[in-house]
Amino acid sequence: MDEYLAQTPAATLAAMLSISEDAAKHILLNIPKNLDSSERIARACELHFSGGSFKTTKKSPTRTKSKPTAKTSPKPAATPQKGISSFFGGGSGGSASSPFKASKKLTSFSSTVESPAALVLPPPPPSTASSTTNPVTSTAPFDPTCPSFNASTYASSLSPPTLAPFFLLSTSLHLLTTTPSRLLKHHILTNTLLTLLHISPVSAIHFIIICTSLTEKFKNLNVGGSLISSAIKQTFTPKPNQISNLYKVHGDLGSVCGELFSSGTKHKQTKLSFGQKVEDLCLNSFWENLKTMNELTGSGVNNKKKDIINNMMSKCSDKNSIIFLVRILISNIRVGCTIVSFLDAISEACYLHENNIKTHSKEYKKDEIKCVKNLLRSKYDLTKNDVSVVLNAIILKNISNLHEIKISTFSAVASMLGHPVNSIEAILQHYGEENRVTCEFKYDGVRCQIHYEEGGVRIFNRHSEENTETWLGDIIPYLKSKLEASEKIKSFILDVEVVAVDRSDVENVKILPFQTLSTRKRKVEDIETTTTTTGSNNEVDVCVFAFDCLYVNEEVLVDLELSKRREKLSTVLEVVGDQGYFEKVTSVDVDISNGNDDDDIDKLAPDETIKNVFDDAVKNKCEGLMTKSLKSKYEAGARGGWLKLKKDYIEGLCDTLDVVPIGAWRGTGRKAEKGFFSPWLMAVYDKQNNKFESICRLLSLTDEMYKSKTQFYQNRLLESLSDRVKSRETNCYFWEPCEVWEIKGADLTASPVHTATLGLAGGDFGEEEGGERGVGLRFPRFVKERSDKSIEDATSSEQILKMFKAQHE
Repeated sequence: MDEYLAQTPAATLAAMLSISEDAAKHILLNIPKNLDSSERIARACELHFSGGSFKTTKKSPTRTKSKPTAKTSPKPAATPQKGISSFFGGGSGGSASSPFKASKKLTSFSSTVESPAALVLPPPPPSTASSTTNPVTSTAPFDPTCPSFNASTYASSLSPPTLAPFFLLSTSLHLLTTTPSRLLKHHILTNTLLTLLHISPVSAIHFIIICTSLTEKFKNLNVGGSLISSAIKQTFTPKPNQISNLYKVHGDLGSVCGELFSSGTKHKQTKLSFGQKVEDLCLNSFWENLKTMNELTGSGVNNKKKDIINNMMSKCSDKNSIIFLVRILISNIRVGCTIVSFLDAISEACYLHENNIKTHSKEYKKDEIKCVKNLLRSKYDLTKNDVSVVLNAIILKNISNLHEIKISTFSAVASMLGHPVNSIEAILQHYGEENRVTCEFKYDGVRCQIHYEEGGVRIFNRHSEENTETWLGDIIPYLKSKLEASEKIKSFILDVEVVAVDRSDVENVKILPFQTLSTRKRKVEDIETTTTTTGSNNEVDVCVFAFDCLYVNEEVLVDLELSKRREKLSTVLEVVGDQGYFEKVTSVDVDISNGNDDDDIDKLAPDETIKNVFDDAVKNKCEGLMTKSLKSKYEAGARGGWLKLKKDYIEGLCDTLDVVPIGAWRGTGRKAEKGFFSPWLMAVYDKQNNKFESICRLLSLTDEMYKSKTQFYQNRLLESLSDRVKSRETNCYFWEPCEVWEIKGADLTASPVHTATLGLAGGDFGEEEGGERGVGLRFPRFVKERSDKSIEDATSSEQILKMFKAQHE
């Protein structure tokens, strides 16, 4: 159980049962203190819902040492407590007496581990949307005494049993927000998905996509705050300024909608014929509505979307449903779970469902489930831009079908990452004495993954998001012209860095800094304006530096050593390579073992060789080096045998800045669970205009500092931007500047977002692009607080301007 539960059982119990902490402490007095926190809380919830007491005298005939069994006759009041009451209990089963009979038992595992204990979660709030009785909400008291959950029985009790109610999704998401425990969250998701597998396997796929990758699936959904606000006004009848006042309190339109729903504000129901009941929203109809809104085009699109949203709101029969309907539409569910959380849960749910495991028994094999989780994660890394590939395989087919998923063109592979180090000594220690490594220039550009097959080219960024449109004016036509007549290369996937270059001197192509690349247009509207096959209709020329080959001519290469993959890369570059347009990265192989022989490439000591290559890289406008073992495989999504040494990682190569925190956002994932602000918006001081101008977003503080600073600024929030702050950031909490932090970063870059230097003459770097561009700091890292400095002592905008210009002289 989460450490949080062990430290504050009373507070946790109070939050789960929606009671005061004093009341929770009173209940806990009845529970033996020698039990662990999870068991104490479980028994306390049992006591709370039963209305009884564990404190008995010797004469008490009702006290028993054993837990209630299936033979125990339930009280009449407990009769409706059947259904999703135990749904979130942490188990997956049914009758404890049923023998295990696996229909498709896996044979590649062996060890047996007992399953985790039953978990307890709070009941849902009562429905107030309609006088119509909701058969789902009215039979969902969440019985905490049930050690396992029979998903099959519950699914068959629904009407119809093949249609998942939206209430199932919203209740699950609500429960995820009520606990900081990762174990509890995992069991909530597992039992939710197990239920959906019994109702309709496709609904389990829809649930995961809705919660993790909605904007990727429905790229044209475009539902924002203004559209939701308009829909709220049409669905409810709020008082003047009621929506804005509630938003100031909650900071979330979903919560605003929930408050209007529960406060008795008129909720406009869909008009039906006499005697006809209002149908509750179901997951399938919600999915179809998302598809419809995504496909809408032409005039009046927003009005059509608003009508669809109004219709869905009118079908929400409880507060949680309308809260999460809104949060899903604006892609802000705020449950503290990542896509990996959902993948782990569906792995376990599919294992239990596929093997017909219904109880907490020895058939629940923890090590087998772990293997399934690792398999699903690894396959997801091979299809990073489309989670539905792995979901269709494991849900609509079976677990073993995951083995059929291979790397293929146009399906983005998660990028292999390098671990940062701050010295050459650290590189030598990492690789040991018997390895040959290659030292590659680390170019200051944009990492991309280029896919080619049958004349088609698609490009993905480092986050596996497609950005082909960005390169329609140069890289795409260049590759097509090189490959259209080639019989040698039919397909490939290359890992590359795209860098801005100056090709005015064809014999001496110069690498330009990242900020030059950042001024490129994001998309080329009309590729027909490209006049040459190697030219560009964008004002910034680029060169592609390829450093790895993952796939070529239908051959998967990720399991080959780097030395072999480089040979394949050279084969591709024989066709597409051209100096200044498409090149192989500059690299030097180094033998870091002792006793170099005369045939070694490097004649100096390994550390001297690496130092010389590093200096050469920096001299050529690169960030530093990437060092890689020549024996390393390509580990998608992992930090394997690669290290990165950047100039700003080495002490003394970058000055620190004194900056002022002026705002922050609510954190996501683990930070959201703990209620931390993150990231933090930092600013420098414009002395001429007495303004604080934003320069970067800061992450990676310690938990202790996140906690203390969140508490410090929580009571200093402003309803509008301070007159002393100049920022173009949105959806951000702001406060009056009041303290100084020291930070360190990589370098300064022209920024379309940040406002540093914009108040100064010559400080606007966007005139040619038609818009203001300030200066931003890349890769900021916290150093320390500067309580010895006032906010007026912060690094000035004038200093930033001088540093920026000096950096590019």
